[in-house]
Amino acid sequence: MMFVGTRLSLIPGIPPVNLPENHRITKSYLKQNTPTEKKRSPLLEALKYADVLQEPSVETFSQVGMRFNVSRARVSQMLSLLNLNESIKEYICSIDDAQKHNFFTERKLRNIAIIKDKKEQNSRFRKLIEDIDLTF
Repeated sequence: MMFVGTRLSLIPGIPPVNLPENHRITKSYLKQNTPTEKKRSPLLEALKYADVLQEPSVETFSQVGMRFNVSRARVSQMLSLLNLNESIKEYICSIDDAQKHNFFTERKLRNIAIIKDKKEQNSRFRKLIEDIDLTF
């Protein structure tokens, strides 16, 4: 199969080895058998921003943003992730499964990072982990 213009067309050829002989290729089959790639960790990106901010030549979030081609507000949002509890940071960095890793987006983590109380952060993070178990 390949796209010709905006339509999907069948191209004759040898089927993949793991595909049963008379199996139909459907969208759901492709979705189930497409490997999931691990996205960049928002925490690691926040650490990069923090490293650049520590340089003597960089004084503002705007200057950090210019280096990474993002806005000053985006730099502020990413750096807020560094307010997460250490145990949460370690857990996120230790995840090997790509789907679970990709579940923890910057937006979800930011909602937890704005909480000042570390115990409350942990309880909200546990609820988020329960959501993962329900989805996967």
